[in-house]
Amino acid sequence: MKIKRFNQFLLEDVGDKYAELKFNIPRKFTEFDKQYRRRYNNIGQEVIYRNDKYNNRIVILKNPGSLENLGRYVRGVIDKKGNFYVEQESVLIHNGIIERLNNLGIIKCPDDWYRINPDDPEVGFITVQRKVEGDIFLGESNQWYRDNREIAYPIFQKYLDKAKLKNPGINFINKRIND
Repeated sequence: MKIKRFNQFLLEDVGDKYAELKFNIPRKFTEFDKQYRRRYNNIGQEVIYRNDKYNNRIVILKNPGSLENLGRYVRGVIDKKGNFYVEQESVLIHNGIIERLNNLGIIKCPDDWYRINPDDPEVGFITVQRKVEGDIFLGESNQWYRDNREIAYPIFQKYLDKAKLKNPGINFINKRIND
């Protein structure tokens, strides 16, 4: 009897995930999951930025090592040294993360960074984004990549390879998230 109840619970959870993905119906425990990630993901992690003033708490981590306790569709930045800066929950767009990293002196950011080769000394970073609950892809904001694919591919791969060395538990894909 207990096994049957366990299977019913398991099937309901799968159905909840399907409804969330297919029809944008949030799961019952979504807020609980967020609070759990906020509490336990920061253990052993380097927190670069934290702001608790808003309803959606903003936390940016450096080199998390895995995506296990990060939210869906989180955005991030990889600098020229391969450091991977990522938000804990999907709250900001890339410009918001870049602005905070720029203010902290971690990266330099010209106004039209998305149109410039990331190897340019004025830029020195690329943007990335998690696809649902899977791998990390290039961010849709990488306009220079879109316009110069053949030249851009090896340049972006260099950033991803460096990030992979510092974050071996994360799979980085050299493809824009919306391609």
